[in-house]
Amino acid sequence: MKKEKEQECTCDEAKSAHDKLNEDIFEAVFDSMDDLDPPHVVFVGIHLFTDIAIGTCKDKEHAKEYVMGIVEEAFRHDEEEGYGNESEAAEAPNVVH
Repeated sequence: MKKEKEQECTCDEAKSAHDKLNEDIFEAVFDSMDDLDPPHVVFVGIHLFTDIAIGTCKDKEHAKEYVMGIVEEAFRHDEEEGYGNESEAAEAPNVVH
């Protein structure tokens, strides 16, 4: 029972850290789009996280597979759930079309 509580606590801490990371990234991204074009912000983000993958995966090929898998998952999610349509995007400022 004690071990289960420790695992729950770890999961709660991980979820909290995950949520904070998401909030911090979104804030940084949207703040930067006040001064930078969205394609530049996207480039910087992808480049940064690809560099992290290269530094933490066993080799560059594994890092490439990992990053490309995440990109493919994002596109699959968009096809399944949808992140909005063109008319909504046209109304939003700083959206890449």
